[in-house]
Amino acid sequence: MNKIKMGLALALTFCMLLSSTVFAADDISGHWAQASLSQAIENGWVRDEGVGLFRPDDFITRAEFIGMVNRMMGFEGSADLSEFSDVSESDWFYETFSIAVAAGYVSGYGGGKLGPNELMTRTYAFVIFARFMGLDIDEDNTALVSGINDFNTVPYWAENSVLALVAEGFVNGTGGGNISGQRNLTRAEAATLLVRNYNDVKAFVFAGHYFMSDASSVTIGGDGITVEIAADAEIDMLTVESGSANVRVIMDEGSAFNFANLRGPANIFGEGTIGTANITSQGVVIAAVPGAVNLIGGVSAVIGGQTVGAGIPAPASDNLSR
Repeated sequence: MNKIKMGLALALTFCMLLSSTVFAADDISGHWAQASLSQAIENGWVRDEGVGLFRPDDFITRAEFIGMVNRMMGFEGSADLSEFSDVSESDWFYETFSIAVAAGYVSGYGGGKLGPNELMTRTYAFVIFARFMGLDIDEDNTALVSGINDFNTVPYWAENSVLALVAEGFVNGTGGGNISGQRNLTRAEAATLLVRNYNDVKAFVFAGHYFMSDASSVTIGGDGITVEIAADAEIDMLTVESGSANVRVIMDEGSAFNFANLRGPANIFGEGTIGTANITSQGVVIAAVPGAVNLIGGVSAVIGGQTVGAGIPAPASDNLSR
């Protein structure tokens, strides 16, 4: 399984629209999700509607939810939506869906519709998250069905996505062994999920330029991805999955990865440091020499401007093993 984790529990989030003004909602004080709601607001994922309210217990629409995902992930780009009959260029959510369709994690749900004003169910959210996390929904997880009391309520088209999320620990359910997939999401549940994703593990599977300042782990599993690590940020683990291409990691001054598992080609440069790099793929270039480098499976790499690998002497000052 392609284990691109983002630390979720599946209760998802809302993106209020339009104005870019960050605001302090008057109705989240004392709410069970106050901490998550506050962080979502501070990060600019939630936009002020001009009323100073978040309405945490209201349900979230598909347009609102997808807009927040776009902002949290930093997705850009645009797609032609002319095939969908329920969106037009004059709609506030047109750009939201254009970005999501271009990113590849939204494709409509039949009949040429995107359903922007429909409420977001947990099931639809599960499918969306499984897509943009790059989970292997074809892996056989049927053994997990017996532990989900209400699995018979999951539509056939969502079964594999739900099981993949359960297998990765992303779906904790709503109590009593139920996942309550048909239930609509509240804004507070949505905010809780996305904030947990953001704080725990960042996974990037769609082309784009992303900026990161804090995470326990970063996983890159796609093509054309650039991730810039902010100055002085310290991250435990960097993983570049096999099959990736055109991956660039820019490390600003003082940034650090404790470990790097490089299973796919990547160009890592800048003024940051790497503690230990395990390299199992050709095509790896690391500008600054890590504290230790393990070249596995006879691969070679360019480290500190010098090519190292099987039969190639390592720089005397480096700690390199093969």
